[in-house]
Amino acid sequence: MLPKIEIPFELKLPAKRTDALCDLDIRICQALDLCGGILYLFGHASPEVFVPGQIRVKWRSLIGKKVPLAQVQVNKSDNLNLLRSLPERLFASGVIQLAAAFEAYLGDVLADVHFNNDSLLGANGKQLPASKVLAMESLEDVRQLLIEEEVAGYLSASYLSLVDRLERGLHVGLHSKKSPVKKREAHHFFEVRNIIVHHKGRASSQYLERLAPYAGDPPEAQLRKKGESFPVDFGWLFSQGRMLFDLASFLDKELSEKWTTTAALDGRPAMFWYGSSV
Repeated sequence: MLPKIEIPFELKLPAKRTDALCDLDIRICQALDLCGGILYLFGHASPEVFVPGQIRVKWRSLIGKKVPLAQVQVNKSDNLNLLRSLPERLFASGVIQLAAAFEAYLGDVLADVHFNNDSLLGANGKQLPASKVLAMESLEDVRQLLIEEEVAGYLSASYLSLVDRLERGLHVGLHSKKSPVKKREAHHFFEVRNIIVHHKGRASSQYLERLAPYAGDPPEAQLRKKGESFPVDFGWLFSQGRMLFDLASFLDKELSEKWTTTAALDGRPAMFWYGSSV
């Protein structure tokens, strides 16, 4: 039986949340609404709808004016190839967009925490080269650079290293007993993103090695053999969007209870960071 996917995709924001979580809500909903919308149109299309050599689409906006669209040229006359490959490409794109949305949230919320808590920067022992300091126009510029380098350190780590660093640096157990998401599920999602980007969605040796610790209690849809392809499962994709948002909401709450963030009335938006987010 086909999974039931409802659009528009909606998430419920907690009353107290950072600016970063609000942005994540928008990113996830936009990504999954795009997938859902294309699936809806794809499900109502047939090869006969498409004119050989090109696809012509007419669309009207809500105010009744025509929306200008490009004329899509198909390189091959066999349009069935286009139809067959679309679900796989759409699924891969959805996974990549969800992963990017969560990583953008991490960058934003970590910048938020460090921007609003000077004690964190003072405690990290980071030393900047004199050449960098002298090139700065103000102490605020130095502070911004320290924050950017601290956040980059979190984002450049593997998922498990990120979890450990959050616990050591910010005293947040991302997958503690209170967390709504098991570590194996979140870790698996990012490993799926990695094999989609680097191995055409097939299980690699690295994928199998990194997920081996969960053999006794495997995450949903874990692949077992090298070269096995991850299934195109849009029901799974939409469930992962909700999982990532639940995990971010938990992290948001934990950070805001331990540190000053934009979720507090006296929290200051870290606008310099949000302006550079993906």
